[in-house]
Amino acid sequence: METILKLAVLCVHVFAIVAVGVFAWHGEWAAVGVAFGAIIVAKLAFGLLEVLLTPLSILATYFIRRGISIPAFLFTAMYSLLNKIAYLIYCVSIVIYFTNAPGPPPWLAVMLAMVVAMAPFAWAVASKNSDGEQPHELDSMASFFGVGGAGIMMIFGIDIRLALIPLEVFFVLSAGHLVFWLAKNIWPDVRERYLSLRDLS
Repeated sequence: METILKLAVLCVHVFAIVAVGVFAWHGEWAAVGVAFGAIIVAKLAFGLLEVLLTPLSILATYFIRRGISIPAFLFTAMYSLLNKIAYLIYCVSIVIYFTNAPGPPPWLAVMLAMVVAMAPFAWAVASKNSDGEQPHELDSMASFFGVGGAGIMMIFGIDIRLALIPLEVFFVLSAGHLVFWLAKNIWPDVRERYLSLRDLS
């Protein structure tokens, strides 16, 4: 199954390259610039977002260390939700722009949108931990398939509010997954280290 998925992603990447060529052939250099520029800007913006959300991480860590679960969960959920809202805004912007940009056939533009939307999260696929888990891997898949589904529905004239529902659902699931992953893999270690340091002191 994973091999089939990788082949599908590879095929979409090939079509995305073709789409860039078609945009360039039609003189739509703005679209080419967006395709490459959005990836760089998005990575920087998401990095800045992590810095801005640091206070929520600090508050969550404070309560995790003391074993106070409800506030820890609330601050972790807020952190995750704000993360995913930013990711969702990025993906929505990408799919709307490319499905309305002149140049290649709409389906080819959707392929490019899928790759551009997925690119800022591609590192997650290559940085799984020893258990084969990476909390942001689902963001990569959510952006890829969510943008693909939304783009296809927009091509067939479905109202944009309905077309974006799959993308929204994917990121809601991703937000829940991140909270669960942090609670399962990070919280116990944070709590254990805090208790160890307290015992030493």
